[in-house]
Amino acid sequence: MKLVIAGIALSALLATSAPGQNLREYRGEIPFAFHIGSVSYDAGQYRVFRSSPNNPSGWEIVGTGSVSGLFFAMPSDPGTYDGGHPILRFNCYGRTCFLSGIRGAETYAVWSLSPSLLERETARRAASLEARIVHLTH
Repeated sequence: MKLVIAGIALSALLATSAPGQNLREYRGEIPFAFHIGSVSYDAGQYRVFRSSPNNPSGWEIVGTGSVSGLFFAMPSDPGTYDGGHPILRFNCYGRTCFLSGIRGAETYAVWSLSPSLLERETARRAASLEARIVHLTH
């Protein structure tokens, strides 16, 4: 099992979600390879869910094939809204993509990952940035 902490949750964020929040699971096909932090993942089917009702910024992503699981924590980006559908958001620099946010259906906020050192280095060398959205189902 791959275990990566992609960001640090601030204690103030813990107060923003109600205790006992639903641990709803989402599924989606990510049609391109991507990174979370410095770890690479293949394109494929993934399940995404909150890791604990006591840690609203903790999520797990589980895929078939090369990935058996992942835990990461993210600060919130409360200003994003596109109808409340669960999504994964990616920053792509050419063919190199990084998971940059996730939103479940129970909140309008996108929980954002801080860019990793690898992403910052990739962005510096890239000619352009393309934002990609993968819609999830539950």
